[in-house]
Amino acid sequence: MAIGFGWAMKADMAGDAYFYMYGFCEGDIDYSKTKDFPAGRWEIGEDWQGAILTLTELETLNFEEAQPLIIGYLKASSNWFLRA
Repeated sequence: MAIGFGWAMKADMAGDAYFYMYGFCEGDIDYSKTKDFPAGRWEIGEDWQGAILTLTELETLNFEEAQPLIIGYLKASSNWFLRA
């Protein structure tokens, strides 16, 4: 399993700039058993599958409030991919 992570500019899929994480492996990844995150969401479409956390979810928060949400998103999504 390979995991990709980054920051993307505003896109129609997310509606804003966003963090993303996706997995790649030989064969298909079964996204039917994904779990909701405290922040962020799964985006499962024809062209792209992975987890996103949009700027919209963070823009009204100060650093101390946003940091645990970002860390929680990273932990939850990476843990899911590592177990997929």
